[in-house]
Amino acid sequence: MQEALFTVAKLEDFVPADHPLRAVRTLVNEALGRLGGLFNLIYADTGRASIAPEKLLRAMLIQVFFSVRSERQLMEQVRYNLLYRWFIGLAIDDANNGGPGGRNTQANWKGKPRSNDTHASTTDPDARLFRKSHHGAAFLSYQGHVLMERRSGLVVGAVVTHADGLGERAAALAMLDTLPGTHPKTLAADKAYDTRDFIAACRQRRVTPHVASNDTRIGGSAIDGRTTRHAGYAVSQTIRKRIEEHFGWGKTIGRIRQTLYRGIRRVDQHFKLTMTASNIVRMARILMQMPQGVPQ
Repeated sequence: MQEALFTVAKLEDFVPADHPLRAVRTLVNEALGRLGGLFNLIYADTGRASIAPEKLLRAMLIQVFFSVRSERQLMEQVRYNLLYRWFIGLAIDDANNGGPGGRNTQANWKGKPRSNDTHASTTDPDARLFRKSHHGAAFLSYQGHVLMERRSGLVVGAVVTHADGLGERAAALAMLDTLPGTHPKTLAADKAYDTRDFIAACRQRRVTPHVASNDTRIGGSAIDGRTTRHAGYAVSQTIRKRIEEHFGWGKTIGRIRQTLYRGIRRVDQHFKLTMTASNIVRMARILMQMPQGVPQ
């Protein structure tokens, strides 16, 4: 094969007009455009040449969208993947540089009893041994928590905490405190949130707790007929299960099932990025399904 001496082509020409990333890129560019003032403040004025924050964020989203397992592999693929370069905003002849990632050795715990006192991680002290059920194995873990708006199905809050038995309820209250507006709100949740202190804390915030009743709990459920008799309670219990779509997408596509990062701050940032990417994909799908001419 003899290639032409000169070729005139743009990256735009290599991306199909109906490619799903086109709608996603439009949403991302609109959001990044509103952050231009903030980026101008953090962009380096001296020293080595900086990479535009917009390009870094687009590259991080590509890593989530396409389940790229490491930053090292991402930088390798960006060299030759024209779709990635188009989305990030790199020209065909733009150079990209990336450093190698780290590697963590695995400890042999076979036959040894585990606890957070005797088996604390030396590479990630923030991780905690945690088991999801009484009969399950304990693994070094973090807990990710999500607050979803039920009408749109979009994530409005996400945070990572240490893995323990209290993290879920404390994180839920913290995310509720960040919601704007004084209008009445309802909160749907599973049986793990059916505790008297959590129900009381919700009502103190003028939030109606549509929590699944846990009648097997010692002392009975904290939810009674004053809440469960309303039709909205049954609706909330049905819609709340949709939050698993974000967790499922994040585990299979976003690779949060086994995080690549160490330290609760970095894991929290990765979790928030993954939930943001899940939102973007859902928003792009909604916009693509809307009839032409409908106001957005």
